[in-house]
Amino acid sequence: MSFKQIIFNIKEMFFFKRYFFDDYKPKRCIYCESSSLNEEIVDKIDGLLVEKQIKCSKCNEIVGYWSYGYWLP
Repeated sequence: MSFKQIIFNIKEMFFFKRYFFDDYKPKRCIYCESSSLNEEIVDKIDGLLVEKQIKCSKCNEIVGYWSYGYWLP
């Protein structure tokens, strides 16, 4: 593994840990750094939640999407 690849992997790990939990749920907005996030239900089937999104309350960008039990990066 080259030095550039090692540096890239370290930067990627720090980016991931700063903005996301281990299951890919967002901690904060990647656009404006705000940690004030709002969950919004997108879809329910027979009263069960199947899709939701997380938006930043400051810049109104979508920072995470949960669908059928998994966070989509």
